Amino acid sequence: MWWVSSARYQFYNASTHPTLFNQVKTWCEAAKTHNFSGIEISYDVRTEKGHHRLETRKVWAVPVGVLARLYKPEEWESLQTIVIVGRTRNLWNKTTHEVQFYLSSLPVNAQLNGQAIRQHWSIEN
Repeated sequence: MWWVSSARYQFYNASTHPTLFNQVKTWCEAAKTHNFSGIEISYDVRTEKGHHRLETRKVWAVPVGVLARLYKPEEWESLQTIVIVGRTRNLWNKTTHEVQFYLSSLPVNAQLNGQAIRQHWSIEN
């Protein structure tokens, strides 16, 4: 499992658990197709330029409770938020797109969750 944990928050990268990943991905793709209609959502977008690239990160945060039942719910009791991070990187010779799904113990706040995830990856790199 891939956990990031501190005294203030926890993140779980859903892609490391295939059953959970498929559940979250399927739900998110369907909800996004309908523009998250009727669902509490927080959204944030950031664009940064550096290292010869332009990167745009779009972050959606929704309450975990929107899923009828998470796979093995006893493992996720402290988690509050599903976080979807879409990244587009424009390099001099190509453009790449990536989507990642996280579960977070932070409140449903795209900016807060996006910053925490970004901070983790800046430390990792």
